[in-house]
Amino acid sequence: MRTLEKAARAAHIEGRRWQDELDTFLLNYRSTPHGRTGISPAELLFNRKIRNKLPNVDRLDPMPSDIEDSHEKAINNDSKRKEKMKKYADKRNQAKNINLQIDSKRKISYLPHL
Repeated sequence: MRTLEKAARAAHIEGRRWQDELDTFLLNYRSTPHGRTGISPAELLFNRKIRNKLPNVDRLDPMPSDIEDSHEKAINNDSKRKEKMKKYADKRNQAKNINLQIDSKRKISYLPHL
């Protein structure tokens, strides 16, 4: 986990024990919203916000009231992000839709292993 290594190095440089800073780092890491789901892992696990000393930006949309809503929201956010990444990759790789039907003839090239 690279971020954990960075936190340990920063604590060492500042003259603090990394073992003492581990709890603070993990609390902040787990309460930060995930980039793909938009909800922090602690919120999904405990169904409530975890209090910490990170600055909090008020959300424009209200928080889901129960755990099923937050899980649905996380799944929807995840699928939206995956679709966005797929569109970007397809555009970048110039992927095209192929319409295959039963008994249609296609030319297949065979590439032996190198």
